[in-house]
Amino acid sequence: MTWARFHASCRRHINQAGSRIDDTLAFYQSGASSELFGPPPDARALPSRVMAHLARMPDGAAREQALGTYAGIDFDALAPEPLGVKRVVVYLALLAVVCVLMVGIIGMFVMPQMASHFEGVGMDLGHGLLAWHGFIPLMLVVIILVCSVVVLQAVALDRLVQFRFGDGRRGLLWVLLPPSLRRRYGLLEGVICAPFPDLQDPAARRELQAMQGQGLRWSDELPGLARVQSMLLVKSADRQARWLLAIMGTVVAVCISYFVLGVYTPIFRMGSGL
Repeated sequence: MTWARFHASCRRHINQAGSRIDDTLAFYQSGASSELFGPPPDARALPSRVMAHLARMPDGAAREQALGTYAGIDFDALAPEPLGVKRVVVYLALLAVVCVLMVGIIGMFVMPQMASHFEGVGMDLGHGLLAWHGFIPLMLVVIILVCSVVVLQAVALDRLVQFRFGDGRRGLLWVLLPPSLRRRYGLLEGVICAPFPDLQDPAARRELQAMQGQGLRWSDELPGLARVQSMLLVKSADRQARWLLAIMGTVVAVCISYFVLGVYTPIFRMGSGL
């Protein structure tokens, strides 16, 4: 329900004769009817930024036209929010914890105990296994870095599909997104924010200007354009989420292999020495 309160505020403004934009903005930012429309989104979210720009529009007629256009559309219904992205965030976080725990347990508990036992019985643990044990701290650092990047990118995907990137979009989460996803989000944002050039991505602004030059009006084309761009964004986000799962699956497989190697190799060496 990212846009529910925004659209309700626009319809409220249109349906109430003589409604002032200040009252509409106050309703949007308040907790009124939050059980029905949800609480107001964060000020950095796209619906909040669009509403703020509507309130600052100097041309009253253009503002009323934009409010009427927004009132007659439901951005939430254009493309379903990919619930898989939310699940991916939680799942990847759990996998990251499992990976770090497995490698950490081997490095801090299993291998030291094995080395102490072998030394006590006068058996050689083997240069290869000792070298592998020395490699564990570096591997742990690499796994933590990889898991952190993957989880942060999953969080960025979740923020992307909820329109929660603010102005400028220069943060770490935005940088972690693939360029194709950033471009897709910029196009969708540009379509939604057509009345406000300062909110638009330059590439989206050029596309919209070209469209208007062909005699197509934003108010008429908004439902179709927003639907197409929303579906493309959702598909791209789902595809990226699958890539993140594949990467984390590979990391988990490597961790399991190292776990098995660290636990069973000393046992096999012990058996061969009997």
